[in-house]
This record gives sequence, C-alpha cells and structure tokens, in this order.
Amino acid sequence: MSIDELRFYTRNVLPEKARDLIDNFMDTLSAISPLIYIFIILALLVVLYYTFRKLKGIHSRTTQRKELIEKLSLANTLQDYISILTEFLKKSTPGIKKIGIYIKEKTVYKLASSDIYEEGFREKDTFMEPILNEIREYERAGKYHIYSFSISSKSSAIRVISSESLNFERLKTDLAYLSALIENFIEKDNLRSNLLKTKVLKEVKDLFSAPSFNLQNYFTFIGNIILKAGNLGGVKIITGSNTIRIGNFDTKNSECRQLKVRNTDITIEICRKEGIKQEDIVNTGRFLDLISAMLSFYSNKSLIDDYIYVLETAVKVFEDSNSFYRQHSSKVEIMAKLIGEKLGLESSKLLNLRYAARLHDIGMAGDIYELALKDLKFSEKDYSILKFHPLTGASLTAPVDSLYPISNIILQHHELCDGSGYPHGIKANEMMFEAKILSFCEMFVGFISDRPHRKRYSPEMAIQEVSILVPEKIDREVFLAFMDQKETFLNELEKIT
Repeated sequence: MSIDELRFYTRNVLPEKARDLIDNFMDTLSAISPLIYIFIILALLVVLYYTFRKLKGIHSRTTQRKELIEKLSLANTLQDYISILTEFLKKSTPGIKKIGIYIKEKTVYKLASSDIYEEGFREKDTFMEPILNEIREYERAGKYHIYSFSISSKSSAIRVISSESLNFERLKTDLAYLSALIENFIEKDNLRSNLLKTKVLKEVKDLFSAPSFNLQNYFTFIGNIILKAGNLGGVKIITGSNTIRIGNFDTKNSECRQLKVRNTDITIEICRKEGIKQEDIVNTGRFLDLISAMLSFYSNKSLIDDYIYVLETAVKVFEDSNSFYRQHSSKVEIMAKLIGEKLGLESSKLLNLRYAARLHDIGMAGDIYELALKDLKFSEKDYSILKFHPLTGASLTAPVDSLYPISNIILQHHELCDGSGYPHGIKANEMMFEAKILSFCEMFVGFISDRPHRKRYSPEMAIQEVSILVPEKIDREVFLAFMDQKETFLNELEKIT
C-alpha cells in the first residue's frame, strides 16, 4: 500500500468503519431488555459493597491492632499484658467463650490467665511439656469447640473455647500474633528484671564500697530496715560519742528497750507506743548479729582474704569448665603485671591491679557464662545481657574494697577511651588508669585465644588489630609499655599453656 492509499484509508475508510461499529453496538443495546441493565447495575453495586466491606474490615483490624499496641505499651506486668490480649481476642472473635493462656516455666506450663464466661468449664492450672505435644489443635467437648495453639519455641500456649465452630486458619493467625507479643513481653520483662537486679546490686555496692562506705551510712541503712521491718516508732543507734536517731521518739509515751551489739561498744535502742514484745527483741537481735559480723568482716584481713579465695575459686571453676576460657584470667594478670611494672605503678596499686585481673570475670559466673560459650556471634539481646557482667563483678568484689579497692577497676574493664565501651560508656578522662591497663589486657588476650565463634589470632595479627585502636580506644602509654614487654609476656604465656 502506497503512502497516498494509506492516507486515504485513514481519512475516509477507517472513520466510516468505526461509525458503523458504534451504530451496530447501539442497535444491540437498544434491543436488550431494561431488566438486563438493572441486573448489571445491581451486580456492580454488590461487587462494590463487598469490596468496601473487605477494605473496611482490613482497616478495622489495622486500627484494632494499632490500639492494641498502644494499650500494650502501657502494661507494666505480664498479667496486665495478657488481660489486654484476651480482650482483643474476644472483640475480634465474638463466638469465643473462654481463653486460657499458659506460660512455660522450665517444663511446666502454668495458667497465667483464664477468662471464664460460663460456669462448669474450667482449665487445668498446669500441665507438663510432653502433654502439649499430645494436645490436638482442634477437639470437641460437648457443645464447645476447643482450639489449641503454641508457637515453635513453645514458650507459651493458648487454648480457646468457643460455642461455635471457628475458621481455625484465620484464628491461628491471630493466636500466632498474640503468642509473639507475649514472648516479646517476657523477654523484655526478664531484661527489665535483670536491669533492676543490677541496679540494686550497684546501690548496695555504692553503699559498701571503699569511697562511700562509712559507719554513718551503714548504721542509717540498718536502722531504717530495723524500723520498718519491726513496725517500730523509733530506732536509736549509739556508737561511742555518736548517736543516730531514726523515726519519731516519744520516750514519755513509748516503751523503749536497749540492746547491745556483741563484741562492740554499740547500743541499739528500739521504741514503740504499743510496747516492746519478746518477738521484737528476737527480730532486732538478728540485725545486731549482722552489724557485728559486718564490722568484723571489714576490719578482718583474714576474712577478706578468705572471701577473695572463694571468688578466685569460682573464676577457676568457670574457666576450667571450658577450653575456650581456660587460664584466661591468669594470662590477663601476667600481662597486666608486666605493663604495670613497666609504667612504675606503686606496689599497692600493682597488687590491686593483679587482684582485679584475677577476678575481672567473676561476674560471668552464672547465666551469662552460657552466653559466652555460644557457637555463634552474639545477637543484640545476648550482647545487652553480657554487658551486665562488669556490674555484677563490681558488686561481688565491693566487700574487699576496704583492703583492696578493686571493684571500680573491674567495673571499668570493658570501657574504652573514646566512650564506646560498656557498661557506662565513660571516656578516658573518667577511667581509672588501672582500668585502662586491664581493658587493653582483656582485649589482647581475647584476640590471641580461641572463641566459640572464631579461631585465635597470632600475636602479630593481634598486635596489628589493637594498634589500629590507639589512641582512640586504647591508651597509647599502655600500648607502648606492652610493646616493650611483648617478648617477656609471650615467653611467660608459653609456660602456662
């Protein structure tokens, strides 16, 4: 077809054919009954209606879940958390009559929440883990339909009782969502509990450690406990020329009794309007024994040395139980001693540094030890738990600070000069010099040792790795002192490995 023919076709023939097609279509429509039009319009309206309902349902569920998350963020206890989840499940599935939520503790599932709507149907309070494997996802009990669900980790289980048959596949989606939320809350709650425990340990450490420990603080602390535990009106502690009064004293209208602390010149006077009973004297006597023991401990070198021996034994048991950490503290001590001597630390500080090196990982004894042996790189959760061990170690060693002030060295043994360490992220100007030495030694010995997730570095590779971190993370003076003592350290290392 030539260009002229194509032009003629598009200008004259094609428009004519299009008009013919439109005319034919309009003739066909005019021949159709009006009922067909009505049917088509109704069908379109039905499709639009159900599409709208589906979109509204999705929006409603999204809104419900958003509201659920907002409510859950305000929950303080597991019971509050589960109550909110139960309410959500009831609203999303009205046919449900009862929900039983079980939380696993070791091998036993305990009923954490049971929302009963009808009399005569009660869940068991507990069941053993093997029973969970035998429970069917769906079973019938009279007029009730029972649905059971547990996520793969089996940390929790949910039992739903309904008066009508439910779409279990859709229900499982909701139950999986709720189970994941419960598991997440339990993990956060455990973490919160550990943080609280660590906070308490730190407060006790602050009370009894060398910089802050004094009789005034200690007696005030004990006096307040005696006052509250015995529901007394007032407690007076008389220590020679010093008198500490706690509570309200009304000696005219109260009965008071004085009690002596054994092997000391300390007297405790307790008062109460309702009178002092023999039971009060016995209970207060227990605190007097504690005062006597604590004063004896802080002034008795042999007792403190015995306590250090106990801690050293605990570290040895921890390290000997796995080849990855065997003699770790001994290696750190040798290295710290050589650097300390090179830098001219006075004898008392050098002794404290050696004790701190021996005991720096005492906080690893217990649950944290299991994390250290994982054959994987640490997850964020694992790492956050592992960060507790310097705090725990500092608390455990605080009682020896009166003779050997080492707890703060241990507290800081994972801190780095640029503030990127843990647990407190302090910088070089806030770190003890002994802690800078211990931090470097801990890091270097770690590099040249096998770990569950990697092979050890050669000394040359380790030196190359740590040299990159000077002076940002590692103190330059400490690093140079080590380089001067490197060969001596490696020779000493060969003797114990």
